[in-house]
Amino acid sequence: MDKFLGHGSAFWVGIEAIAVCVYSVAFTVTLWFLYKQVRTAAKGFQLSAIQRMQQLVDDFRDDRHKLFRTFPLEIAVADDQFSKHPPSRRSLSRTIEGHLLRVPITDEQKGLVAALNDDQRQLARRVIGRLNDLGELIEDGLVDRPVFLGKYHVMLIQCCHMVEAFRQEEESLRGGNYGHRLLRMRHWAITYNDIYPKHRQMPITISNGTDRRLIYRSPPPIFSKRIAWAIRRWLS
Repeated sequence: MDKFLGHGSAFWVGIEAIAVCVYSVAFTVTLWFLYKQVRTAAKGFQLSAIQRMQQLVDDFRDDRHKLFRTFPLEIAVADDQFSKHPPSRRSLSRTIEGHLLRVPITDEQKGLVAALNDDQRQLARRVIGRLNDLGELIEDGLVDRPVFLGKYHVMLIQCCHMVEAFRQEEESLRGGNYGHRLLRMRHWAITYNDIYPKHRQMPITISNGTDRRLIYRSPPPIFSKRIAWAIRRWLS
């Protein structure tokens, strides 16, 4: 039997096997440490995004409260006025007005929008702008949508209903697709509200401190709806 350094081939095969095992263990441990580092970095990034999201929401809390205190509740767009299908983000053409609402803004709502003063109009623009910023972070994947909706879906529905009539007027004056992201965000929020039993049992209202108005109530939980909600909840 051939020998190398005084040892036979069986010895060196054993050494090779041990070396392979040591290498495999070292490689596995290295991968585990890399995984932990990437996971930690991802959690840090996610925490930073959540903190930024909360900061953006907190920064316009006073504006939201002022919106509900100073705007007439009758200006809020009803649920049955909204289209079931919000405008697409990737649309290459301007969405015509008829596709944005199932039922157009009423004459009363138009009159209430026309009666808004400059301060109220600036207030509505700030609220729309901040919601648009949040929606952009979500659509770009920088903020987790279920995390945002779990904390703020009711606020989102309330604000979208309150500013929609003004948004429509502002879009007609500005041109382009002003505030369409809010329509998509409202659609996310009502879907999230419907698929969870603990949320859909409670109607969503708006209040100015003295009066209160119902703006959204989940549809009756018939069997087909329950199946659809369960599938959506599972997919989410």
